[in-house]
Amino acid sequence: MNSFIKNNKQFFSLFLGLLLHSPLAAFTINNKPLESIIQPGDALLLTFPEENNVVVILEIENESLITKTANLDFLAPMLKGIFNKNNDKHSCPVMLMSPIISNVVSYKSSYLIGEQLNFQSKKLLRFINCLLESPSISITGNRMLFDDSFLIDPETLYLFTDSLESNYQVIRILFYNEPKIPTVLAGSIDFLKLNKGPQTLVLSNVKAISIEFNPQVWHK
Repeated sequence: MNSFIKNNKQFFSLFLGLLLHSPLAAFTINNKPLESIIQPGDALLLTFPEENNVVVILEIENESLITKTANLDFLAPMLKGIFNKNNDKHSCPVMLMSPIISNVVSYKSSYLIGEQLNFQSKKLLRFINCLLESPSISITGNRMLFDDSFLIDPETLYLFTDSLESNYQVIRILFYNEPKIPTVLAGSIDFLKLNKGPQTLVLSNVKAISIEFNPQVWHK
């Protein structure tokens, strides 16, 4: 198991490194006033075409947001292989029937399944080498870390923060059905320290992203 996790970490380091240093097509809102894109109180909606082997990269700062896309043709076979090995290692999924609420929510080498998956934490949510299987996944907290993780049959992923210091309230991600590649979830979000540099989140099979902002963003 230790060897497997080590190999996974080496893969994802390569995976993220290649993505972040590859030619990318970017859509940014940080160089434009938010009011020029949406009306106060409205959600920002970003949509992505249904294409094979495409990932979406979010670079999130408290004062800015950049979304990028990259083609995964060169890494897709390896990604599928890692997912299959990961799936084989977790042959006994754990059914979660109620929300998981704790100061620190931490899962490692876990296969979690449910009609709805709901995780809440005041300090840290950490998913390492995990599989999350559910059409609706809700994660609430101010610090989130996703390493070596995949989503199975997701429809919607919600990322909530309750921080009054963050310009964000919820990031809602919708996924395409019947994807050609596994749905990877990698990277981190720190809603409390976003002014210290961008946080990078990488996802595949993304259909749309809706972002609701803290009302204070309109009064700065």
